[in-house]
Amino acid sequence: MAVIKNIRTNMNQTNHTKVRASVKGYAKPTPAKWRKIGDGLLLLSTTIAALNLQHPSVAIAVQVSGVIGKFLTNFFHDADTDAPTN
Repeated sequence: MAVIKNIRTNMNQTNHTKVRASVKGYAKPTPAKWRKIGDGLLLLSTTIAALNLQHPSVAIAVQVSGVIGKFLTNFFHDADTDAPTN
């Protein structure tokens, strides 16, 4: 029970920053969580495409969807970086 209580305490103390997605956010740093999700999508789609080489249309469709998913995650950025700098 103490382990579960420690996990809940740690989860409540984590830094929850707001994340936004916008076209202007492409050049801003992507949060680590979204970068990992994008990398995972690309890795998963590449693996599935490699396993389906006997079906080229499936392999191409899966690979393209993974690349698009990775590209879309680059638009996410922290909301606090939206403040204009003078």
